Amino acid sequence: MTGFKNIVSCLGSKRLVENCLIGYFLFLLLFPTMRVLVISGKGAENIGELLFSMLPEFFLLVFVGIVAVGFVRNSEKTKLTWFDIVFLGFIVTNIVLGLILSANVHVSIYAVRLTYLPMIFYFVARFGLQHDQATYERILEKLNLIFVATAVVGLLIYFFAIGIDDYMVERADGIVNFYCIRRMNSILWTPVVWATLMGVASVYNFYKLNKKFSYKSLLFFLIVWTSLFLSVSRGAFLAFTVCFILLVFFQRRIKTLLIILISCSIIVGLLTIWDREVARVCKFLVLSPVYTAMNMIGVGSNQQTLLLENAIDETRTQFWHSAINDFLKQPYGYGLGKAGHVARRFYGFDDTNASVYSTDGWYLKMACETGVWGILSFLTICVIFFIQSVKYLIKDRSSIFLFFFLVFIFVGIQNIGSNVLDFYFFANLYWLIIGFAQNMINDARIRAK
Repeated sequence: MTGFKNIVSCLGSKRLVENCLIGYFLFLLLFPTMRVLVISGKGAENIGELLFSMLPEFFLLVFVGIVAVGFVRNSEKTKLTWFDIVFLGFIVTNIVLGLILSANVHVSIYAVRLTYLPMIFYFVARFGLQHDQATYERILEKLNLIFVATAVVGLLIYFFAIGIDDYMVERADGIVNFYCIRRMNSILWTPVVWATLMGVASVYNFYKLNKKFSYKSLLFFLIVWTSLFLSVSRGAFLAFTVCFILLVFFQRRIKTLLIILISCSIIVGLLTIWDREVARVCKFLVLSPVYTAMNMIGVGSNQQTLLLENAIDETRTQFWHSAINDFLKQPYGYGLGKAGHVARRFYGFDDTNASVYSTDGWYLKMACETGVWGILSFLTICVIFFIQSVKYLIKDRSSIFLFFFLVFIFVGIQNIGSNVLDFYFFANLYWLIIGFAQNMINDARIRAK
């Protein structure tokens, strides 16, 4: 009996929850490689493959159970705030509305799994972990080490063992992507998701460098920034650049800024010696978002889009126009699984019962999936969080909260051209960070009383 009590006591430990959290994220990072090697990139064809594909959900169920035990045993339970209730309302109403509109349980399950299941990590942060900055920093440091290590592996594959990338991408039924140069995938085997992870990791390491300069932090920054650059992802690079400028403004470490700019210039120079097409990558990353925006509002020209020739088969602007037309045809939405990547998987391009073109912009995807309510409810959450964050930063810009706010800005920008909150792995991390931020906002409000 004593042994059972010790086990229950251990399950209720917040340090155990923290360790399980890191273990789960590490597993998620490794799982794409495991799945490609075991099943390939195709859908599950038998019960064994289906069960294997569901391992992340099984582990998540166990993890949530551990969090629940800890919450029940904790005598000082975290109480629901009005923001928690609003956020929960956003989730429930969109799922219910989406199910009704879709009238297709099969694709709806896939949509919930992709979009709404990661939101559990907001509540893990709110109710499963210790509410203090030291805990957040410790978790982020461990995750950062994992990201840096993964970036090193990705760079080794990219420069010295590219055959591994060829084999894995082919086995995953993917396409080797080139935007001027070959795009880096690391062990996720897809450049866009990889770029998002490296973009946020670059923001974090630049934040750390500005807090306290060290050559170790500089090395970590250069590793993840180089990985971001080699992914040749316009959205992630633009989002990082905006956050970089904001950090320079908030922290004002001119010496650190100069060291970073010189170091990045040296890396670009060395990469250019390795492949002269790197010069075109710089032009592509800087000018392509401008050209895309001009085309979107109808003032672009064929000459302006030459930069994208042979690099993008179907431009984002074409998808945006198609998705906007889908929304205008059905402003109340098509339902769960009938927009974004799930719709692209299960419906044809000529299917009028779904919005298969809403794969390149989260806001359009929400609008096409659950209509006006979906996009307005999401934007309401964003506006509330933004106002809360600004109020917090007016009083305190020296804490880790600044990084949390920058992640929010990063995703808000990249969401314009990508369905970032449907990205495997990253969506879990994002909602965890938003939960951390809410903890700090609530704690500051309590201290002010």
